[in-house]
Amino acid sequence: MAALGRVGGDMVSGVYHSPIVKLNENHGRLLIYAFVWHLYHPITDPTITIDLKSLISTFTVTSDENLSILYVGDAIGRRTTILEQPTNSSLDIREQYLEPDQRFKEGDVFNKIHKGGYFPGVVRVKRVERKVAHQGKEVATSDRVKTRLALLDKGTQFQEVKTFRQMLMIMYDVLEMVRMLHRKRQIVHRDLSSGNILF
Repeated sequence: MAALGRVGGDMVSGVYHSPIVKLNENHGRLLIYAFVWHLYHPITDPTITIDLKSLISTFTVTSDENLSILYVGDAIGRRTTILEQPTNSSLDIREQYLEPDQRFKEGDVFNKIHKGGYFPGVVRVKRVERKVAHQGKEVATSDRVKTRLALLDKGTQFQEVKTFRQMLMIMYDVLEMVRMLHRKRQIVHRDLSSGNILF
């Protein structure tokens, strides 16, 4: 009788499981071997470590004293983290885990938008690091690679709007910026959400 089963796990980009396979056949055995191998050699971000001797979850965060954490996203997905430098009113750093084969690279799109001069309403990028290195190694988890953008502009999140009138004014500016992006640069913003609107 064939033993049937599936293997599952979670990674930064989501929770996965294999299709049901016959575990006593070649593909099934290879799947189990790979699963056990990854138990001892997990796909992890080398900048994050765990103390296996402790029963209590604790975190040791080492950061530049000139930076503070402004925002941390969900643990599953892009894990967006935004850092700010309080002494520099115009610099934010955004780190994310992105798919390496994305059709559009965000830093390149920002540079295209501002080519030929400042384009009002769109943040400017000072620097892009696509495969952030840690001790000489690329930082990647599963199929996503750590990416860092140094942004020259920052603002207040849209969720912090105080009045209905202010919200309408901001939305008018956003719609005008989107219209001009399409008209002048032939770019359409496909992810216009409250998390992407600053004022």
